[in-house]
Amino acid sequence: MYSDLTAMPLQDLLFDAVVLLLTVWLVVGQLSLSGMPVFYRRVTWALFVYHLLCSLVFHHYIRQYGGDSLGYWTLTADTSQEAVSWSEHWGLGTFFLQWLNYLPSRVLGLSYASGNLLYACISFLGFAKLVEMGYRAWGTYTGSAWSPTWVLLLFLPNSHFWTAGVGKEALLWVGLVYALASIQDFGRYVPGLLGVAISFAVRPLNGAVLLILFAVRIVFAKTTQLPGKWIWVGILALLGIGAGYRLIYQMHMPGLTLSALEEFSRGQFTFLEGFGAGSEFPMHTYSWPRRLWTVLFLPLDGGNGSFWQVAAALENAFSLLLLVVAIIHWGWAGVKVSLPSFLLYGVAFGLLLTITYALTLNNLGIIMRMKSFYMLFFLLGGWHLLRFPKKSVYCALFRGSNT
Repeated sequence: MYSDLTAMPLQDLLFDAVVLLLTVWLVVGQLSLSGMPVFYRRVTWALFVYHLLCSLVFHHYIRQYGGDSLGYWTLTADTSQEAVSWSEHWGLGTFFLQWLNYLPSRVLGLSYASGNLLYACISFLGFAKLVEMGYRAWGTYTGSAWSPTWVLLLFLPNSHFWTAGVGKEALLWVGLVYALASIQDFGRYVPGLLGVAISFAVRPLNGAVLLILFAVRIVFAKTTQLPGKWIWVGILALLGIGAGYRLIYQMHMPGLTLSALEEFSRGQFTFLEGFGAGSEFPMHTYSWPRRLWTVLFLPLDGGNGSFWQVAAALENAFSLLLLVVAIIHWGWAGVKVSLPSFLLYGVAFGLLLTITYALTLNNLGIIMRMKSFYMLFFLLGGWHLLRFPKKSVYCALFRGSNT
């Protein structure tokens, strides 16, 4: 990154700095810190600094090893549209990201380094919102020194690394957290629906899963919580049908049949093997338990001994240990648990995507990136099982939004 900055003319460097400072000012203005104790406000600011540092690491990694991120910023990741103007870049997936980057990259002329910091500022809103929701769920329990330890999980590096730079995960992370915040509190559904829309535009599968979760939450909501609830169910059903047809079209499937899914899965594995990345797993030969194990917890060894693989292995080993201990403790306590609504639906979101990835992904690097922004909810769920193991799961699914 240092070489990128020294190569820039001074006036360009100053312009980038002004834009980034303006972005930081706007992001800080969105934070809701006034109602939280000093400890949680300090945690939020520490996360902000940490997240920006991870953005610098991400920039160094992409510059050294390459990746789609740079193509997203230079609008060259997918040029099949032969787009020239801003409107011609419009589309879903990669096209949407390039359309979004057109103004800061092409019009404002911001450098790739500045683009990474810009995305880091935006994605940090997801972490700040998660601190706010976590405080509302657990911050009032002060009877044990373990009560605030959940915030340590927010500093695990994988989720920060992949969301702190130009890429789909940054936007998917913000969209997911704001959607879950709306599921938790129906009084603020507009940011949640915007989160679903952004998720669908970036990766239609993610938006479709969030639509399903929204529909489930609305069905179980009381009418006093959401006036006109069945109208909302109808609207989401129509949106879900449209999203389903779009997914089928995008995946070139003749329909949602078992044989079509199996054929699509085989095609995906063959497509990814064609890249020759050297980190493929023979997922098509694995049993379902082993597929899920691969997506959730591999790698568990240092591989070639590189810093990146050792770091990934250490975080995966910690995740495995925490979840195993939590599940054992959960069973010992009588198989009862109450999760806050945002966490329950976050875990459900992660489970649905994990099953999907077990059907479609066999490349270790892609798996690490695509699971990065939802694994945190599994870990927070594990922490919750250890801290509060003896309440009924019925509460969070069917009761009011502040559970």
